[in-house]
Formats: sequence, C-alpha cells, structure tokens
Amino acid sequence: MDTKTKTLDPAQPRRRAAMRFIPDGADYIGVSRTTAWRLAQADADFLATVTLFKIGILTMALTDELDRFLALKKAKCAGLQVERMKRMRAHRAKHDGEFDKTKAMVSASSAATAQKFDGEFDAETAEKKMPA
Repeated sequence: MDTKTKTLDPAQPRRRAAMRFIPDGADYIGVSRTTAWRLAQADADFLATVTLFKIGILTMALTDELDRFLALKKAKCAGLQVERMKRMRAHRAKHDGEFDKTKAMVSASSAATAQKFDGEFDAETAEKKMPA
C-alpha cells in the first residue's frame, strides 16, 4: 500500500480554501497591482510564504497564505521599530543635556543682542524726535 495516498473520510466536512486572484489579493494586502506583481517576483518573504498558482489565465493565491505574509511583515516592521527606538534612546542618553545647554546659550546670546539693539534704537529714535 502506498503511504502517500490519503483517503478522505466522507463523514468529515471538507474545508474549502479561500482563494484570491492577484488584483483582489493586492487589495487584500493593501498594495497596488503592480506592487503585488513585484512582490511575487522579487520579495523573499512573499515567495517563502505565498504559493501562486494558475487557474486558466488567472493567477491565484490562498487567503491564508496572504494572512501569513501580512503577519510576517508586521512582525518584521515591529522589530525594526523597536531597533529604531533603541538607537534613539541610546543617542539621547549619550547627548543628554547637550541640547539644553546649547539652547540656553543661544537664548542668552539672543537676549543680550536684543538688549543691545533696543538701546541703540532708543537712542536713535530720541535723536530724531528732539529738535536741533
């Protein structure tokens, strides 16, 4: 007896896999048709998780596999976001207070400059208003 042969139990209901053709699948995963074709040709994650097959002239994919692809992309995106946040925190810890010191120096300098110009402007204005 061949071990690869699988007999179906007529008492158990068969599960039908939901299939989507590429334009519908593109809408399902939230990309354009062109991007869906590019994913199908070049994206390693897409090629590893989604099996494309043809029925007549239509190229189809299983919805369950598209869901797995989306979950994989979401997990990778979350991982990248965590790494970016770690780098930002490390940068802030390294430069803690530097930005505050610079801001204080700039504001003190601009206040002194403004006071200097206010004094000159008042003297010029007073000279113009006083008759000679």
